[in-house]
Amino acid sequence: MRRLTIALVASFLAVCSCSDQLYRHYSRYSEAISTGELSRGWLPSWIPATAYDIHLQGDLDTGHVWVRFLLPPSVADYLKSQFKFMPYKEVEQLSWRWPRSASAWWFQGLIGRPPHFRHEFFIAFDRLSNNVYAWWVGPEK
Repeated sequence: MRRLTIALVASFLAVCSCSDQLYRHYSRYSEAISTGELSRGWLPSWIPATAYDIHLQGDLDTGHVWVRFLLPPSVADYLKSQFKFMPYKEVEQLSWRWPRSASAWWFQGLIGRPPHFRHEFFIAFDRLSNNVYAWWVGPEK
């Protein structure tokens, strides 16, 4: 009976640890492209080819996607100029789902909100590093 209990507990833990969120890491943008992330729609086309240290996680059930990457400062400045700034008062009202088991790469204080449209996305630039965070319900095309 004790062996059965241990086997059942081990089986339960194995089932609970399964995730419907797939995580991938790429050292360079070209690696992500060569594995098909862009063609599958999990890597947005607006991410510059100079991006590196790319962390990508997607939830297969909900369609949520989270990505963090690094950019050279001059490229990050250009990318910032391509997006609409969201005032802090609006940011305070937002809520968002966090990627599971991503504490090593996802900024825990980041605020977001679920998009109203399938391909609407949000992007945040870390003021203290070259990290860029983006999230959406997608995949982004």
